Amino acid sequence: MRGSFTVSGFHRTVSTLELNELGASGVLNPRLNFYGEVSLTPEVKEVRLEVSLRLEYRNELIGESKPLRETVDQDDKNVSFEIVTSQRLLRHITDGLPSSQSSFQIDARLQGLGWYYLKPIDERANGYQTGDDPEPGEWKYFELRSEKQLITIERSEWYGKVLAQTKSEQYRFLEIALPRSDSTLAQEWGKTVEHLQKAERAYAVGDDAAVFSYLNGAREALPGTIQRICDGIHDTHKKKAVNELLAKVGAYIHSGRHVAQTGPEDGKFPVDHMDAAFAIDLMRTVLSHLSLILSTERDRASRQ
Repeated sequence: MRGSFTVSGFHRTVSTLELNELGASGVLNPRLNFYGEVSLTPEVKEVRLEVSLRLEYRNELIGESKPLRETVDQDDKNVSFEIVTSQRLLRHITDGLPSSQSSFQIDARLQGLGWYYLKPIDERANGYQTGDDPEPGEWKYFELRSEKQLITIERSEWYGKVLAQTKSEQYRFLEIALPRSDSTLAQEWGKTVEHLQKAERAYAVGDDAAVFSYLNGAREALPGTIQRICDGIHDTHKKKAVNELLAKVGAYIHSGRHVAQTGPEDGKFPVDHMDAAFAIDLMRTVLSHLSLILSTERDRASRQ
């Protein structure tokens, strides 16, 4: 990750901010963390900052940090910004990533207040004082509202340091969830959930064709055979409907696993980023509903 900001007061650049590390935490209330370093320009002796970092992606506000309050003297200062966001906004970013690019950019703005004072004239690299400069040893106040800058993030970094860190190990946090109350079901579905996680990673890094392969693996990893997975459903009409649905979902997932043989996509995988998004959401919904049906049916059978 890389992002660079110039902190200026009136006619003087007083410091620079380099953002070079990215992190995240939180599942229900995810937070993005940006880590960097503030360096003073040669003529400046000390800077006091009260600034926040505001992020946007494709005209959506991703979040804004609380004001960072730091004093920086001759030694560079490590700083961090924490930005509260949401699962929906993280998904908004992931959905917008072009499949053909290994990195992407987020719009960022640094804004707030600052104070600085300069070195004595004989210690300055330029050796002069202008009419707008404060007297040596006197603080100068300024308002900071930088132009939008671009923060560059690698797709693999986005998955490993953000998406993977804001996913629950107990649930695949989808706004629909596989139940944990049935411990037998949780064990049986371990491989299926693992394949689903691999599909999510492939989607995040732009490998859309691999999404379909992993989702097919998730379907095939269901306990027993596909033809017998619904045997525990008591209602014959429901059993038939769910079996038919699974067959159609399987056919759709299978269609994205092989290159096209004819037409304009001949020799290529006939899927794009939005196809992959639909396939993941489709599999999430099917797995959630199926797991709830089977868990309910087992509970019903145990009480008879």
